[in-house]
Amino acid sequence: MDRPFESHKNIKIIEKHAIRNDALGQSAWLARCSILANYPNPEAAPEEKQLEWKRQWRQFNSYDTGTIPRPAYSFPEGFLDETWGGAPKGESEEFLRSWRTRQVCSAEFGENIPRERFRRAAIELVDWARKADRLFDAELRDLVGARGQESDVLLTPKRVLKFTKKDEAGKTIRFNKKHTCPEMVAAWPAEFMERIELSNAVFHDDVRLEGVSIRSGEISLVSSQGTLRGSPPTRQEVADFMRSGEFVRIRDPRMPEALEFFHPNTGVAVFDARPDNLIKTVDGYVVPFDLIVVKPEDPDFIHWLQKHSES
Repeated sequence: MDRPFESHKNIKIIEKHAIRNDALGQSAWLARCSILANYPNPEAAPEEKQLEWKRQWRQFNSYDTGTIPRPAYSFPEGFLDETWGGAPKGESEEFLRSWRTRQVCSAEFGENIPRERFRRAAIELVDWARKADRLFDAELRDLVGARGQESDVLLTPKRVLKFTKKDEAGKTIRFNKKHTCPEMVAAWPAEFMERIELSNAVFHDDVRLEGVSIRSGEISLVSSQGTLRGSPPTRQEVADFMRSGEFVRIRDPRMPEALEFFHPNTGVAVFDARPDNLIKTVDGYVVPFDLIVVKPEDPDFIHWLQKHSES
């Protein structure tokens, strides 16, 4: 597997990072302030606002007393010598679970959540990331090796880093009351976290929220999971894998060939189970890595799942 940071461009980014590191924390703070003030980025704010935010930053970090502020979390420790294994397992779980349960995920928006609403929903995560040293250097995503519909992916020897699209948190499934069927829509940050929690619980996965990346006021959520080697399974292998976990196939009348599954005992539903979203390892195991996992509470959604599931 090609190692990140080996190209001339990557080395230049690392060198630039060493020069810029002291300013990264202030940049993240300015981005935070601009989001709360409803500006698209710090540069769009009046000059007096920018000066006030910088003054707050200096006070907050005791710049006036000569203390250098702690730099933003940028390149994880061990990232270059292949010892990095992701954020410590279980770290910050209590905060993240508490944060998620306090969030209100409005269903009034479909495929696109207005950016200002998304940023307000994510701002507490930004504050957590800053305090926990988990604000990623925005230039890290310049090293991504693949760009998907929901996330951009950076491979490291042990973990796969995934950056959600800017001011987005991937996708989820909600029940469309008007059309009386489930539909794929933009997820709120709290729904992104719920998807991680469900994936870990259902499939014994090891997905972790690593932190937050900010560039010009645009927020990306950063997660990771173990690096896998293999090839996509067949549709039949996907179906067999899901049945082994006591899932039953959903027969969506709109998309009869779609690979969607429901677990009658737990109420968990799995969507977008295309072979490209799973991998068959070199040892022959089928492993999911990018499925949309939900546990609906809407009675209409639950009734639809029960009605369209195979007996």
